[in-house]
Amino acid sequence: GNTSVAGNGYITGDQIEQMNILCDKCQEAGEPVDFPRFLKWLGIDSISSMPQKDFPRALAGLQARLAKTTKENGK
Repeated sequence: GNTSVAGNGYITGDQIEQMNILCDKCQEAGEPVDFPRFLKWLGIDSISSMPQKDFPRALAGLQARLAKTTKENGK
């Protein structure tokens, strides 16, 4: 937990892991994430180059996608 990185620099492995879990859930729900499009939406070349400040938006985007799938499946 090096706090000096937060809000400055790139996302952490833990944050990438959180997104990976959400992506897996989307995949299982039949709504796989289109990664090139996702990265383009965030304006980055790769997940590991995502700035800290963009992480909340990225996570929210994935959560919204997952919420949409669970709604359609009648849960």
